[in-house]
Amino acid sequence: MKRIQARFLMAAIVLLTVTAAWAYRPGPDIIRECPRCKTPLAQQSMMSGNTFGARFWTDGKMLAPMLPDHPWLVKCPNCGELFWIDEARELGKRAWWYEHNNWQLAPGPEPPSEADFLKVLSSAGLTDAKERYARQRAWWAANDPIRTTENPAAAFSPAQEKNLNALADILDEKDPGQRITKAEIYRELGKFEACVKLLAQPFSEDHHHRVAAFIRKLAEQGIRSVREINVE
Repeated sequence: MKRIQARFLMAAIVLLTVTAAWAYRPGPDIIRECPRCKTPLAQQSMMSGNTFGARFWTDGKMLAPMLPDHPWLVKCPNCGELFWIDEARELGKRAWWYEHNNWQLAPGPEPPSEADFLKVLSSAGLTDAKERYARQRAWWAANDPIRTTENPAAAFSPAQEKNLNALADILDEKDPGQRITKAEIYRELGKFEACVKLLAQPFSEDHHHRVAAFIRKLAEQGIRSVREINVE
């Protein structure tokens, strides 16, 4: 009986291990053409993923080993062109299960830097979605150097403060998630009263309520820097 139970336990462990291992499944790479130099670039795709082992920060950034980030705005490693990946010409697909492939050596596009995001924001004709994306990514990039620093000193440059104020202006306070983001911007800019005032409004979802409570506590303590949170 004990031997049978042990076998069932081992089978369950193996099943869980296999399930976890396959929880993230990459899809075939989509080969895109750089709009400027015409270099073939491999855009990663995903068949499935999850947030097991993910880390979350108050500015909304998430790092998840089984849910990798697929940037919308990318940079060509050959000529440095910045472009929106879904707007680039699709040449085909490649995957390990394809026997013959014309793009085996095609590199992936590079992620933009903070300066790249700010540069794109000076472009004319950006949609609201693109502007919000670029401004939030520039903010994340500004916070990246201090994410793993103990007791970091919060200090934004004038350009970074300008970006944060512009992002706050385009966020919709009626949307709970955007209201939290706007409150976090105020906290990181040292506008603690404005932060607490936004977070005093009710949140219907428990997830939003807990994140809002975490950020509000930081604001009440006069803490400006980005912080890692646990929303579980």
